[in-house]
Amino acid sequence: MIKKILSHLHRLSLSRKLILGFFTAIIIGSILLYMPFSLQEGEHISFLTAVFTITSAICVTGLSVIDISKVLSTQGQLILLLFIQLGGLGVMTFSSLFFLMIGRKMSYKERELIKEERNAENNGEVIDFIKKIVLIVFSIETIGAVFLTLGFMGEFPLERAIDWGIFQSISAFCNAGFALF
Repeated sequence: MIKKILSHLHRLSLSRKLILGFFTAIIIGSILLYMPFSLQEGEHISFLTAVFTITSAICVTGLSVIDISKVLSTQGQLILLLFIQLGGLGVMTFSSLFFLMIGRKMSYKERELIKEERNAENNGEVIDFIKKIVLIVFSIETIGAVFLTLGFMGEFPLERAIDWGIFQSISAFCNAGFALF
């Protein structure tokens, strides 16, 4: 059965694999956000609300029907932040980074898929491109987080200032529109 599924997935076009990647990420994120550990004590959300919120995070639209600072726990906010970053970098860029970190080489088809996601002319030097993008993105987000944390330290305890500085920096850089205020 698994061989059949893998064989069918292998034959999908690059565009369909990209759509399937987004769909899979949305389902996984929705399940994680729906779990009790993602919510403040006494809070609950519908699965549809979790799907809407995660989809909004991946598509970096920032739409939400809940007050994320009051409804989501720290773990839930981290999950949301991960999916904002996923949307900001792109599903294929993020998954390629993961495979690079564990030491797996990218195949020609994977590089083609990233080229398709990025609407690039060719797939050459994709790995170097991903490394540069990730380094630049994380550098800018870190600088933003430091400055925001310094600004928040006058209003909030240190731990909250750091958490909110990181969240706001990543959300702002990815143009996600989510805020904890």
